[in-house]
Amino acid sequence: MPCIAAKELTFEVKGKAIVKDVSAELCGGLNVVLGPNGAGKTTLLRLFAGVLRPTRGSVLIDGAPPDKVRARVSYVPAQLSLDPMTRVVDLAEAINYGKDRSWRKRLREYLSALGIEWAAERRFSTLSSGEQRLATIAAALSRGGDVIIADEPTEFLDVSNRAKVFALFRGLVNEGALVIIATHDVRRAGQADRVLVLSRGVVTFAGRPGEGLVEALSKAYGVDAKTLLEEA
Repeated sequence: MPCIAAKELTFEVKGKAIVKDVSAELCGGLNVVLGPNGAGKTTLLRLFAGVLRPTRGSVLIDGAPPDKVRARVSYVPAQLSLDPMTRVVDLAEAINYGKDRSWRKRLREYLSALGIEWAAERRFSTLSSGEQRLATIAAALSRGGDVIIADEPTEFLDVSNRAKVFALFRGLVNEGALVIIATHDVRRAGQADRVLVLSRGVVTFAGRPGEGLVEALSKAYGVDAKTLLEEA
């Protein structure tokens, strides 16, 4: 079971802490990171994935820095800037640069699981926002990593496609993967094995959904989160 361990993880920009003194251990399961805009969710996921280097502290994947185990990490960014001519298969090929061609089979399997098996040869510019999101997820997963880090994976998706994405993630967890997602949708807490709540770069809650979560979310968002969680 893969584990990510963060110890006093801090990332600063011009002396301002975007993520501050985060210490947490995530081992397997579906882990959901919640928090308002500007809380530091995207930065935390980039640190976990090795896209950013911490200012202080450390993050390790099974005892190794993320940049030493890149092949194990499938990272879904919140946004991509692509050439209009880029096809879905082109993105997957770039993600899998230097690896064997087994990624092609995985790409088609994940596209099929998300209901867009026809999209492999399509240019991103010809896809809707929701289709682009699904295609990006499939391309990232084609890497075959057992550590999956996804930033706002259900953005632009309707209810049906959100369910497909979470069913896919749950299936990967059942196969032994570690899945970490960041989202604004607090209702996803009910589907998580573990929840992290971020507020101004600080973890204010870490644990299973339950006691203390509503209070932490209410403080983070400045609203009563109880009703939203009950709708999950």
